[in-house]
Amino acid sequence: MPPKKERIKERNYHQPIDLAKLCYSDIMNKNDKKPSKTIRFKRSSLRIGLTLGILFSIMYLASYEATSYAASDLRKTIITDPSISRRCDALMKQRNLKVEHKQKIMDLLQRNKRLISITPPTRKTVIESLRQNFKSLSRELRHTLNQIQHREESIIRKGCPGITL
Repeated sequence: MPPKKERIKERNYHQPIDLAKLCYSDIMNKNDKKPSKTIRFKRSSLRIGLTLGILFSIMYLASYEATSYAASDLRKTIITDPSISRRCDALMKQRNLKVEHKQKIMDLLQRNKRLISITPPTRKTVIESLRQNFKSLSRELRHTLNQIQHREESIIRKGCPGITL
């Protein structure tokens, strides 16, 4: 024979519950004037839980305020003066022009080397002019590299914010 299924009492959720009576009956035993030990334990654990919750929320708010203060402080330290940014833009533009010039010179040097290597030895004047051209390009490259280095140092010295070279 199959076991009998126990019938579960259904609660009527639509009836109003007197919360005060429910809490009082939960805290007090029916005939006692003092709360039971389990209820005292529940109350003390509830107090501890509430205390910890309040403590953690205060710590969270304090850390949030500290980070927001640090973020606002960081916003104040970022340089947003338009004259400084215009000066930094001008310095960066000069540096970028010199870098482009350096790349052009390096291309010309490679082209010059290739021309020297493919020029026949009988054309001495052409080879000589190519060598002179190579020397002058090398000098100009050294000069341009020095100018680029000077531009980078002046950018760093002037204190341009957020510049990566």
